[in-house]
Amino acid sequence: MKSIYLILLFFFNIFSCFTQNDIEPNFTKGIDKVFELNFDQAKKFSLDLKNKNIHQGYYLESLSDAIFLSVNEENIKEYINKQSFRIKNYTKFCPKSSPYYNFILAELYLHYSYFYFKSGQIIFAAQMMRKSYFYLKDNQKLYPNFIPHHSSLGLLHVILGSLPNYLHKFIRISGMNPNLNLGLDQIKKAGIQNDFWGKQAKLTFSLVSYYLLNDKTLLAKIIKENLDEHPDQNLWKMLEIVLSLKAGKGKEALDLIEKQYQGISEFTISGKLRADALLYSGRYSEASTSYQNFITQYKGLNSLKEVYLKLFFCDILNEKNPNQKIYFTKIISLGSENTEADKYAKCFAEKGIAPNIDLLKVRLFTDGGYTKKSDSVLLKLNIGKFSTLINKIEYCYRKARLAHILSDTTTAIMYYQKTIELSPQTNEYFAPNSALQLGYLYFQQNKCDLAEKFFNLATSFQAYEYQRSVEQKAKSALLNLKKNKCNRSILETK
Repeated sequence: MKSIYLILLFFFNIFSCFTQNDIEPNFTKGIDKVFELNFDQAKKFSLDLKNKNIHQGYYLESLSDAIFLSVNEENIKEYINKQSFRIKNYTKFCPKSSPYYNFILAELYLHYSYFYFKSGQIIFAAQMMRKSYFYLKDNQKLYPNFIPHHSSLGLLHVILGSLPNYLHKFIRISGMNPNLNLGLDQIKKAGIQNDFWGKQAKLTFSLVSYYLLNDKTLLAKIIKENLDEHPDQNLWKMLEIVLSLKAGKGKEALDLIEKQYQGISEFTISGKLRADALLYSGRYSEASTSYQNFITQYKGLNSLKEVYLKLFFCDILNEKNPNQKIYFTKIISLGSENTEADKYAKCFAEKGIAPNIDLLKVRLFTDGGYTKKSDSVLLKLNIGKFSTLINKIEYCYRKARLAHILSDTTTAIMYYQKTIELSPQTNEYFAPNSALQLGYLYFQQNKCDLAEKFFNLATSFQAYEYQRSVEQKAKSALLNLKKNKCNRSILETK
């Protein structure tokens, strides 16, 4: 659930289906239940609406399934079949004369795309997304003043427009012509309105800003506002924990899981979130137990490679001398490769090289925001004592990342540049991400030419872990930099 594809498509558009006057009371009640992660109750409201052939019922039911699969794992084939049947019934029973007909049908195909993506069937996922795109385009022609499809089309433009360059040929061949800047404009314009639509568009833009524009503040603000207003809605709690972990606030995330939000423990994904937070904190035995419990309960394929790699990390950090061959065989053979974390885990295992223990500790402490612990380990290290080039590169990268987090810009720039200088013959993610971070840092300093140089450099690397994520962010930063020269309201590093 960490990628832009998974998060944006299914959490952003919950409020966007209908104007205030069109909303059925049971639709609002059903949405509340979805946000509470009370899926059984949500189903009752969706069935009531479907029995009346009301568009909202199909959307509510489909959305409920999509979010259920985001916090749990079930037989994904069953959900693919359900969505196919749902779409057939929708096209058979719902009135086609409404501007909502094509719009909701497009949303159903987006969810369909998600189900295929979760199952690893990427080609089918792309086909469903294409159908969604063209239903929205058709609706735009038929009802040019209809507001909802503008926001949805804007989001699709952003998602497709930010994909790596090598995919653009296939996107154009399929008949789609995404434009990232157009998408951002469509979402931002909708957000100007001080009404129902403005609220929805602001949520959409906050998600885009978080995952593509490196602005962490907007989404955090919206989550806090909604938690204050709806303290029983578990989805916001789950997102707050995810964002805390992503923002390097591991202690805060752990406190939320163990003290404040114990009610979310029934959902499978919460076990992995807790294990991650424990791993970052240095509580390796507890993290190992949590990962093992997660594997026992988990019915899906995504994240398995990532979790087995982290289990391996727990064992070597606990000095248990794990059987590396057994772990790496599991990582390579089990689960899927749909997420970048799983791809990284497989690549790591295929190399067959155990990590440097001290650098691994620095990485995990830094990721969790435990900067004092990270700095304590780094102070004991010396680049000259590393025997391999890759460890020297990673040492420079870890120094840069820690300095960046601590706002020591001079040191961060120096070590990011050193990382790139040492990396011409490697295919690790250290140099590409260093270039991306240098772009952000120079942008903060209003050195737009240097920012553009390093964003371009970040897109030039090939065949490395996390390539899609780095390219998406660098490409989005470049487009916004060119359009809004050093306008911090559009692109700002947090």
